[in-house]
Amino acid sequence: MTLRRLRLVCGLIMLCYLTLHLTMHALGNISFQARQWGTRIHDFVWHSTPGTVALYGAFAIHFTLALYALYQRRSFRMGCSLASPFYLYCSTISQRIPSAAKCAFLTTRQKIFAQPKRMPSRPTRLLI
Repeated sequence: MTLRRLRLVCGLIMLCYLTLHLTMHALGNISFQARQWGTRIHDFVWHSTPGTVALYGAFAIHFTLALYALYQRRSFRMGCSLASPFYLYCSTISQRIPSAAKCAFLTTRQKIFAQPKRMPSRPTRLLI
């Protein structure tokens, strides 16, 4: 498998995750019960061990191959896309890692009504 195909496959895995994740949020516009139904499907697929390994493995491989592609370029000019990993980091640190450490994932109701305790009000202050 070529590097381009490997990066494509990893990107498609992350696209599947993103599509299901945003669909779950869109179901919240219909009703709370619809969102819970979508959350059950989302959690069944992505919070299982194979789903988590596939998602994080795809992210690691895709990110590594992106850095390799940048290394091969002659110019390192990039737009504002460098902020995306930071926001992904804040989201992962605030929700996924604490729940995985407790071996108990939060329900939709707990996520909606929970007050974040360790995340600052403005995550950009972490850069300073």
